[in-house]
Amino acid sequence: MLDGIRSGAHSLGIKVAFGLIILVFIFWGIGSNTSRSSVVAKVNNEPITVNEFQQTYNQIANEIKSVIPDLTEEQIQKLGLENRTLQNLVIRKLFLSESKRLGIDVSVAELRDALMNIPFFFDDKGKFSSEVYDKRLKAIGQTPAIFENNLRLDLLPQKFQEVVTAGILGDKNLAQKMFAFQTEQRSMDYVIFPFETDAQSVSDDEAKALYEERKELFAVPAQVSLEFINFTPAKMADESAVTAEEISAYYENNKAKFSEEEQVKARHILVMVDANAPQADSDKALSQIQEIAGKIHSAEDFVAMAKEYGQDGTRENGGDLGWFSKEQMVKEFADVAFTLPVNTLSEPVLTQFGYHLIWVDDKKEAKQLPLAEVKEQIKHNIAVERVNTNLVQTVDNAIASIMANGNMEDEAKKYHLSVTKTGFVDVASLPETYGLRQSDVDALMAMENGNVWDSAISLNGELSVVKLVEKKVSSTKSFAEVKDEIITELKLQKAREAAKVKAAEAAAGFEKETPSNMKTSAFFGRDGQVENLGPLPELAKEIFATDNKIWLKNAYIADDGAIAARLNTIKKSEQSDFDSIAGDIVLNMQDAQRNMLFQAYILMLNQEAKVEILMPDIFSKK
Repeated sequence: MLDGIRSGAHSLGIKVAFGLIILVFIFWGIGSNTSRSSVVAKVNNEPITVNEFQQTYNQIANEIKSVIPDLTEEQIQKLGLENRTLQNLVIRKLFLSESKRLGIDVSVAELRDALMNIPFFFDDKGKFSSEVYDKRLKAIGQTPAIFENNLRLDLLPQKFQEVVTAGILGDKNLAQKMFAFQTEQRSMDYVIFPFETDAQSVSDDEAKALYEERKELFAVPAQVSLEFINFTPAKMADESAVTAEEISAYYENNKAKFSEEEQVKARHILVMVDANAPQADSDKALSQIQEIAGKIHSAEDFVAMAKEYGQDGTRENGGDLGWFSKEQMVKEFADVAFTLPVNTLSEPVLTQFGYHLIWVDDKKEAKQLPLAEVKEQIKHNIAVERVNTNLVQTVDNAIASIMANGNMEDEAKKYHLSVTKTGFVDVASLPETYGLRQSDVDALMAMENGNVWDSAISLNGELSVVKLVEKKVSSTKSFAEVKDEIITELKLQKAREAAKVKAAEAAAGFEKETPSNMKTSAFFGRDGQVENLGPLPELAKEIFATDNKIWLKNAYIADDGAIAARLNTIKKSEQSDFDSIAGDIVLNMQDAQRNMLFQAYILMLNQEAKVEILMPDIFSKK
């Protein structure tokens, strides 16, 4: 996920504030695991621990799964992510050791600047949301502590690159030449020679030869047509059968589920100081927070001071933290916030993030939700639990009934369910589409048409009854079935070649007499996207390679025919066009040059590094 966040942030030229992580850490706290009991490898004697390896592997795997959600663990294992993980960690260790040697590090302020505006964690109002942050990190199995550390490690190469490549400056003259090259456009005169497919003949022998050559393209995969009933407890639940006495008993036995913790709605002002900062820096931060406190006499004062002096993601909202429970805060912060009276300013509170001032806007006492408020939820829970208690037996009974009378529809109606009919689908798609194991697919293909699976099976996590309506084994279409398709293709191939020869021969005579059916194209660039003609990159390459208005010797195939062409007009960019964006172009060129140098530097470090694999079994089969 970090790669996705980085690419989005860099492309938009934005960075994210340390304040948002500060906010999250206040809410969730920090935890870490630094066990070094096992070492996977060493890079210049620096260990790569099992914990580091596992965390990085999981991060890469989760990034891939976020793009391809249906990827199975077995498929992920086949990707050989162990080697990619090792490569990433080797580069990271090289960065860290070289950065340490050169005295390069990411400061708290730089991390804050980098975190301020990551849109990935914004809410609908374009502001950082702790709820969004928590949800998205949980989705990929990361904690805030891991995310912050990874982001710091992500910023280190960027700062490292800035130091290593600081001497490279963009060359405006070279940039202008590149701009002129890239923006030049040309038009062409051309004549189209249409494909005359009807004039071509194809023998059976030619068609059969192509059929044999491409036989695998005419393969038809194995297919099945299924009917199934998903036994979904929530749909089967009969809430009308739940009595008031049962609801009352459930409520009394599960009161903890229907209670709310004590909550506080508060604001804060943070003056950041590193936990390991020199005493002088800590004293300076304390003095600043005390000076701010002296200016606060009301809630309005607090909001104004938070907007002026706050150093985290709540600054723009006047330090507003919203409602939170005690467990959502780090201890030092929570101890003060939950004992402070409403509309009262706290003394400075020191946490690992710096000094805080806290203002409590409101409080909610812990309370038990009344039965009347939760009875509908309880009724549903009881009804669903009843279904789940006997679900396996219910499905078995349904299978027996269907096997006896063959009627899926009637059985589904008994439980307020419906029958899903797949139509013919590829057998190979069943694991991905329905979550079937390969052994289940094999068993399905061994069944006879019209039979019902004799036991419950899980389809996408739900117990189901499955009926095989019909199966088709894999096959290859016969020559007779595809003969017309092959003949059409061969005629087109011959027509293209004939038109190309005709166009090239005709072009030789066009120098003496301009053809009456000649047209002139719109201007196009070096990519060869020609309006009304489609992509013609090879033709564009020749047109841009000459300044002479002579007919090209070669003809080129377009969508509708073969083309004979010559250069018509050269259109160069204006000086003003370059001047308006010269700064951006120079910076882009400078970035490209710096990236090349940086990659060369990393390649050198990598080649000189001593990498020892201490757990070769992890990589031996990859």
